[in-house]
Amino acid sequence: MGSSIGVPEIDNLAFSGVGVSQDYLSMGIDVRGQKFYGLLQKVPGQAKPFFIMRGAETKLSITSLIPGTETTPLKDTDFEQVVLLYNPTNKTGLLNTFPEVIRPYFHGNVSVKPGFNVFGTLAIHPTGEMASLLKDVGVTTLSLPLSGGFSPKALVQNVNVSQIKNAVLDSLDLQIDIPTPHIAAMDQFLRFRNGHLGIKGKLPDGKYGLSFTVAGDTQLKIANEEIDFFTEVDVARSQNGQETDLEVKGHTDKPWVHPMGIGFLTLEELGLDIRKQKSGTVNT
Repeated sequence: MGSSIGVPEIDNLAFSGVGVSQDYLSMGIDVRGQKFYGLLQKVPGQAKPFFIMRGAETKLSITSLIPGTETTPLKDTDFEQVVLLYNPTNKTGLLNTFPEVIRPYFHGNVSVKPGFNVFGTLAIHPTGEMASLLKDVGVTTLSLPLSGGFSPKALVQNVNVSQIKNAVLDSLDLQIDIPTPHIAAMDQFLRFRNGHLGIKGKLPDGKYGLSFTVAGDTQLKIANEEIDFFTEVDVARSQNGQETDLEVKGHTDKPWVHPMGIGFLTLEELGLDIRKQKSGTVNT
């Protein structure tokens, strides 16, 4: 690529069909059997260029890009209309606050972080494990908007996958907006808003692995009052893949003044922990 942009995984990519203009380089890229169109975009006043990769095909295999996903619910999904962006600045913000020349490659006013970002759609196989996981919280939509952090080490070629798996998981932080969750066993006292599915490369105990969490805002009805909580829903699964445990955890972000009409009392913070567990099963 000529001068390095300071990201070895990108610097070492092999390109084909390179095109040159006054402001950018365009090229074809093959990464782990997946084909991309690439663009290296110089921006006035910016020392390093923006690097953009757009999937050449409508669908892209997730298991080929994220090591270890072949045994997780992500095996039953695809990336659609995926765009990968390397942001060389330290800036976090909406796309419309970034240079105009990079905006045509994205759908909507996405939120951009420093480093490597992924955008597109998560396409869910209708009979797969991911569809079953979302069904547990009342979500049946099979196409969800995708954004989040992604590691450029996933682009390394001719390297043993086991050597880079943990490095990829370290940076994995996908955020996927979902329709309003609905848990039938809890809807009489718990109402959801602003739901999203989070996928991270660390398990709750800090070990490497893919964790899936449904999070959002809720209202909990207590003694005819509705209290706002930020809530996360975790679905643990047994060894045969069936649901064993559904746990809702949450916390308030503002005090509850005069709870249940008690005039001298203010609760500064409330915690929420609700568990629905099936008997006779073993969690993993």
